Amino acid sequence: MDVTNSKHEDVKHIKCPGCGVALAVSFVDCETEYHSKKCGKSGKPVLEYKGKEYSLAVGDNIVGRKAQSSSATVQIDTSADAAGRTMSREHLKIRVMEQSGGIYKTAVSLCKAKNPTSVNGEVLKGEDCIVLCSGDRIKMGSVTVVFKESTWNDDDMTEAI
Repeated sequence: MDVTNSKHEDVKHIKCPGCGVALAVSFVDCETEYHSKKCGKSGKPVLEYKGKEYSLAVGDNIVGRKAQSSSATVQIDTSADAAGRTMSREHLKIRVMEQSGGIYKTAVSLCKAKNPTSVNGEVLKGEDCIVLCSGDRIKMGSVTVVFKESTWNDDDMTEAI
């Protein structure tokens, strides 16, 4: 689910489109309510691009195009794709937060993107922060990755690829 902050609000109250649960979305430091009925955050968070999965670690993950000069912690190999250069070397930030009961929440915000970024077709602007659900499509420039949650394995969360 994505939420835009077109009115520059600190908090926006919405309903989950899947089940109707009321949620308060905060645009300050990605501290947003969530629930686990339809959008549970219990699986290992990964990004998928052209059949390859890129693991996301607990904490902040800077996602960008793989390049020698990139300082991104998750570097997507777009070398075989002519459109790959439209993804910045440090394009966006994905924060994986561990909640109580083995539940995880994952949120995305902009980093140093030079080209547009969208989640499920909604363009991220300024300080927007969107809580991700499995299956969300993140477009960075002309490159689209899919956010997924698979079976959780603590050993996989020690560091990002």
